[in-house]
Amino acid sequence: MACPSSQLAPPAELSASRERIRTHVQAVLTERGEALPAAVDGDRDSALATWLMDCFRRTGDAEVFDCLVRWVGPQLHARIRSRLRGLGGLFDAHEILQD
Repeated sequence: MACPSSQLAPPAELSASRERIRTHVQAVLTERGEALPAAVDGDRDSALATWLMDCFRRTGDAEVFDCLVRWVGPQLHARIRSRLRGLGGLFDAHEILQD
């Protein structure tokens, strides 16, 4: 059974938000004299997240960390919510993400 294309594509609102974050990250990189990382196996998102983690590790730059949180936060939140489903309402996914 095939899924309708509306279920496969990310919502336009989410895509626009990701592009705004990517543009901001690009500006931060340009300020620091670094280029956007190349896609790894065609996956630009993972390459960007990995680069941001490495850049923060090397520099400790708060703005780079903010970019990293904005970039991977939605995926981490979804994963945390998925893991907490079996526990009922005992834990708040936002609190765990913040911790």
